[in-house]
This record gives sequence, C-alpha cells and structure tokens, in this order.
Amino acid sequence: MNPRVITFLLIFFAALLTFISVNTAFGFYLTETNPILGAVIFINALIYFFGLLESHDDPKRREAHLLIGSYFSYLLAIFQVLLIFTSWLNGRIEGYCAVSLQSINLPLLISGFIASFVNDYVKKAYN
Repeated sequence: MNPRVITFLLIFFAALLTFISVNTAFGFYLTETNPILGAVIFINALIYFFGLLESHDDPKRREAHLLIGSYFSYLLAIFQVLLIFTSWLNGRIEGYCAVSLQSINLPLLISGFIASFVNDYVKKAYN
C-alpha cells in the first residue's frame, strides 16, 4: 500500500473522529450530548494520531494503526446501531417513538460505514 495513501487516511480519520468526538461530547450537530461516548470516540481518534507518529521507514506499523482504528470505528458504528435498535424497541414497548434524529448520531454511523471499506482495503493490502 502506498505510504501517501496511508498518511492521508490516517490524517483524514484522525481529524474526522476528533470532530465527531467533540460533537458527541457536547451535542452540537445532529447528536445528543453523550460525553462518555465522545471520550471513547476520541480514544479511537488517538489510535490514528499514534499511527501518524510512527516512523515512515516502517509502513507496516502505520498500516496496523489504520487497520485497528478502522476496525474500532466499524465496531462503534455497530454499537450505535444497537443503541438505536434498543431505543426503538423500548419505544415500541412503552408505546411512543423514542428514536429521534439526534439519537441516531448520523456522523458516527457514516464514518463507521466508510471505515468498514477502509478496513477491508487495508486487510487485503496488509497480507
């Protein structure tokens, strides 16, 4: 895999997940305020930042950070889907709609969807 592509993806996901973590922690745009989930998302962003700190001489280590970070992003998106499903199911049981646009956390879902493709791409290139 090209080292420039790895660097670009690390920078892109580090910046994107830092924005999403701040957005989730404070509830600015299309999210409910959830500081704990925001901290977990920021830990994921730190995986990408630490990948940027790795030496350019060993691209496999940088790819490993990209692989683990994208896998963790994908897991966070699945976790968010499960939270939406439980909120919907709770609303069905209680008799009201508990799912709103803010409870979906659309930026996290979209980044997890993108990370799933990056994860597959890096896995193929890593082997």
